[in-house]
Amino acid sequence: MGKIDVTDQQKIFRDSIGQKATVQRETVGVEQAAIPNRMLCDLGLKIQDEPKLKLGAYKYLGSAAVHIYYHEVLKQLDFVSQANPLVLYRCPEDVAARAVDDLIREMKSVFGKRNGKLRSGF
Repeated sequence: MGKIDVTDQQKIFRDSIGQKATVQRETVGVEQAAIPNRMLCDLGLKIQDEPKLKLGAYKYLGSAAVHIYYHEVLKQLDFVSQANPLVLYRCPEDVAARAVDDLIREMKSVFGKRNGKLRSGF
């Protein structure tokens, strides 16, 4: 397997995130999250209705998402993660974990990285 070249800027970012970052986590209440969660579910259900995807006979098990924001002046990253629709639609945890694995695979592909396959195809 070949070595992947990492730029100095990427090394600095990884070091900052891994060692120097200040992490602050907040959870919003059910009422505040209700509208964004409903929008995420509506998006998943809308995708299911797309005739070319042929998902109409499937049962929708929920959606999860991460939204990424960057503040230029503060040089600060913020992530807003949504996972409640998985619980709302009773998606099993192991299925959700595989879906996240597939999302990581797709993200790597978008950035031109290769992802090894398991015997199962994942």
